[in-house]
Amino acid sequence: APFEGRRGPITPPDNFLPFAGLPAGSITDDTQLAIITCESILSCRALDADDLARRFADAMDGIRGIGMITRTALAKIREGHSAAYAAEAAHVELGGKSAGNGAVMRIAPVAAAFWNDLPALSRAARAAAGIIHFDPVAQAAAEALAQVIALLLSGASMREQALAVVEALFIEKEPRVAAALREGATAGAGELAPHTGFVLDTLSAAVWAFLEKDNYEECVKASISIGGDTDTTAAGSGALAGAAWGIEAVPAAWRENLEDAARIRRLAGELVAFSLGAGPAAPSDRPR
Repeated sequence: APFEGRRGPITPPDNFLPFAGLPAGSITDDTQLAIITCESILSCRALDADDLARRFADAMDGIRGIGMITRTALAKIREGHSAAYAAEAAHVELGGKSAGNGAVMRIAPVAAAFWNDLPALSRAARAAAGIIHFDPVAQAAAEALAQVIALLLSGASMREQALAVVEALFIEKEPRVAAALREGATAGAGELAPHTGFVLDTLSAAVWAFLEKDNYEECVKASISIGGDTDTTAAGSGALAGAAWGIEAVPAAWRENLEDAARIRRLAGELVAFSLGAGPAAPSDRPR
């Protein structure tokens, strides 16, 4: 978060830094919306787009650094409109520009909930993205990232294999997403465009960082090093790295000093239980 909007190359520190008047370890909108996504899935025992949208709208005033697409759509939900109407209306109001990277920054909980049922995962990922991002390429990018995470969680694929499988699936389904995955796998850091906020630029940058390094810490630092929308790129690459290498790969200081760490860890455990059909999850607090 402290490096968001800066031009690369950046040399990231080893530990959290304060930003925007908030203490070190504070979370941003990426994590806040991911937490709410967890809570909605666990409460509804499904991905319920309207429930998720209402929760986002209820929490909107406390979301840090919320993007224009998200703000516009959630304002319409607050007015009483459905998620589907709000997303399309925001898309029109913003001149057809709703393919923002917010669609991918909060998709990891969806992958964790539905990783062992890929058709259900595809539907849930598109629905989760589509409550705000009407543009089909944003929804497809969210689906693709969720599918890569799911393959990594299953343990059936190595990094390159998981990305290649999903790229192949999207060559016909949405070739622009397939091209973004391929760009991330083949481009150098200087060839990426992480400053735009366009969902495919963020997807490529996250994939690049994930393949560039061999451990969680260096992967996230690589995301930061290229600058731009650093918290969102790191949300994508960190989700991939976490799925590949697990919680113990995250530096202990990062796990212990993160805002809401205990809540996040509890929700993660509940999502695992839900995904394995282990019965009702413990009730989760609604966003305040």
